[in-house]
Amino acid sequence: MHIDHVALWTNDIERCKKFYVAYSGAAAGTGYVNPKNGFESCFLSFADGARIEAMKTTVLPRSLNQEHNEWGSLTSRLLLARSNWSTS
Repeated sequence: MHIDHVALWTNDIERCKKFYVAYSGAAAGTGYVNPKNGFESCFLSFADGARIEAMKTTVLPRSLNQEHNEWGSLTSRLLLARSNWSTS
């Protein structure tokens, strides 16, 4: 099985891009913005072909948006733990 990409929600795409570029060597692609739908995203590509799509929305209520961000945070922590990386 091949998974093309994993998507995660964030409130700050620039911060997310900087994190993955700095700590995992990702290459950040050109972002996509759809102001009409309140959506933006950016693909982060890795040397082995895997990709993460960082996504942000302005149309979800804050409580739902926070729930999405908690999943993104969990994903980042799992990646760091698996790779023995540190953000400090």
